[in-house]
Amino acid sequence: MTIHADLRDAPQGLLHAAMSIPVSAGPLTLLYPKWIPGEHGPRGPIENLSGIEISAAGRPIAWRRDLEVMYALHLDVPAGVSRIEVRVEYLGPANGAFGSGPTTTPKLAVLNWQLVTLYPQGAAASDILVEPSVTVPDGWGVGTSLAVESVAGATTQFKPLSLEMLIDQIGR
Repeated sequence: MTIHADLRDAPQGLLHAAMSIPVSAGPLTLLYPKWIPGEHGPRGPIENLSGIEISAAGRPIAWRRDLEVMYALHLDVPAGVSRIEVRVEYLGPANGAFGSGPTTTPKLAVLNWQLVTLYPQGAAASDILVEPSVTVPDGWGVGTSLAVESVAGATTQFKPLSLEMLIDQIGR
């Protein structure tokens, strides 16, 4: 799985992300992280997730939110598709609890990866290999505990790691 966070609109409180997720044809459920490191309850800030678009080979795929579990999205992967593309936006709040508190200012963004991540149900987060990358506004730098693989202009590519470790980078 790849995930690219685009923080160029972070000064306005908006984070963008694009994911490429390997899949098999048939029913698929994507999950938004509900249990966040440092929180004491299932409080992933799904209410700030917007602009969800899912496609394969340039064609949109319809999805629907679960009627009981708001953290779950259901879709049917068409035959012959082995990878889906997912785009999301995260609307940074002005106030809130630890995991959903302010994440951006005009000169700084704190990227908690779980805010912009959807992942397939059924696999343990420790078994999902992620290749993360981030693009920041011109003039910004990147400070992180993630191992950097390469830097090209404003984009930093990190070394692959498990989804569990990516989301658990808070406070490291």
